[in-house]
Amino acid sequence: MAPQRTPGHRTPHSSVSSTTAFLTPQSTPTALHTPAIRTPQPLPRLVLMHDDDDSADESELSALPLPDELDDDEHQSREEQAAQSFTLSPNLVLLYLVSSSIRLGASLLSDLESYVSWTIIIPVMAVVALVFATTIQVWIRMARYVRKSSVADVVADAVVGRDAGVKRRKFVRSAVKLGGIVSNVVLCSVYMRVFLDALLKLYSDDVGYALRLPVTLALSLFASFCMGSTLRSKRVVAATSIAVTCYILALSGSTYLRIKGYEWPDPPASEQRSLVFRIWESTSIILFTFATPFILPLYSVLARPTTAHSDKKKPIHSFTAVSALGLGLALALLVPLAFVSPGAFRSKIPQLASPADLSPAFIQSCIIFLRAFAVATSTPSVMSILPTPNSNAFGFGVRSRRLVWRAFFLALMTILALLPSTAARALSGLAILLSLTGSYLLPVVLHVTHHHLRRPQAIIVPTDGSSYALFGSSSGDESESEGLLMRKEQTLQRRRLARRIVWDVSVWLVLLPLSVASIAWAGGRIVGRW
Repeated sequence: MAPQRTPGHRTPHSSVSSTTAFLTPQSTPTALHTPAIRTPQPLPRLVLMHDDDDSADESELSALPLPDELDDDEHQSREEQAAQSFTLSPNLVLLYLVSSSIRLGASLLSDLESYVSWTIIIPVMAVVALVFATTIQVWIRMARYVRKSSVADVVADAVVGRDAGVKRRKFVRSAVKLGGIVSNVVLCSVYMRVFLDALLKLYSDDVGYALRLPVTLALSLFASFCMGSTLRSKRVVAATSIAVTCYILALSGSTYLRIKGYEWPDPPASEQRSLVFRIWESTSIILFTFATPFILPLYSVLARPTTAHSDKKKPIHSFTAVSALGLGLALALLVPLAFVSPGAFRSKIPQLASPADLSPAFIQSCIIFLRAFAVATSTPSVMSILPTPNSNAFGFGVRSRRLVWRAFFLALMTILALLPSTAARALSGLAILLSLTGSYLLPVVLHVTHHHLRRPQAIIVPTDGSSYALFGSSSGDESESEGLLMRKEQTLQRRRLARRIVWDVSVWLVLLPLSVASIAWAGGRIVGRW
């Protein structure tokens, strides 16, 4: 039976199946039946609302209210809402998607490829790229299904439902935001630590440890200077562009040394693990390399054509097309590591014979610095998506609250970056675990919850074709019309059922096992097993 609608409540359209909305005499709102009027009400017609997944315009979320404007309990000041209402060009979205794959994951990947054969790395990378593309589509489908544009709102709809009370939704949203803050702060502190560890390879131990505190403070000041209120900030865009440029220069240096014929030292014998473990570790690291917290934030702010009468959307304004292009560019930047693997991240700079033109030791030092600096300069973009608390307990304005909280986050990152080596490795494993959980396991849980545990948003049409039982006796022309609409709706339902089966297989048999296995590997890294 179709769920009853309360007056004033509008059920959102389903992006998974076409919505057929109808009211039977039993489900007619009681407001229509008053004691003074005993005449039977006319039965409404069957309304067929086309909402095809393949042809649906991805710009439908751009017309939605902002995530913090949806409920009364989430009301914000006009100044803060104006600060959040921005769009990004496809080029900037592409920049952020590509930069996400050349950070800490790329450093771990270059470390991994010094003792894992490219015959393992390349196939695993191809499979993980398809998994990541599937994850992007799952996130997009979830956002379109609940018609919300933030992770907090999507999770709140899954955990407490769409009709839950204000306090319960607010609690879930706050918990999700807190988890995102913890994950991003830990990740940024690890970014700083990567740069500090690079100093120990460039200088002696005494000099390296002496430079740790001033360099950490300098990185914090750099991050605070480059940090902006949104991802559209020119300083954030500049810092992200510098990170991508540094990575490309480091990759060029590694390619030059490989062309010159220089080989890096073999790994220690203790790191020659079994084939199964190497595949497991490779898969987990590559999954972490593609993991990013920017999927829904970028999807909701991608600039799309604003012409109301445009019949066809430009392909570059489709987030699916932009994400596919970004994934291709990321693969183009990561695949060469399998052939020019710089072992510089593993130990001190080896004393290689200097050619006549350039010293390989100098080039390798530049590679170490550029790779570490590319990771460190990614901090502003990650910090820019941190939410600002709405509480105004101390009478601060929006801008003042933002400055205070970001100063607190930077101080916390500085402290975490200066932890001892054992704690820093555990912190790195925690950052990997949180990133894998938020990027892969969370969309799996949301998909299962929305489509298998929660009440569907669409009203499912019975498959017995008994239109007379639904609409009662009517004239022959009306019965034929309703029957035709019913058959068309059942055809659409069967077509969407095939898509749902494909997505369920992808989630249950691909995303879920890979995400659980990679999280288990990250847990072993935290406790120091590998």
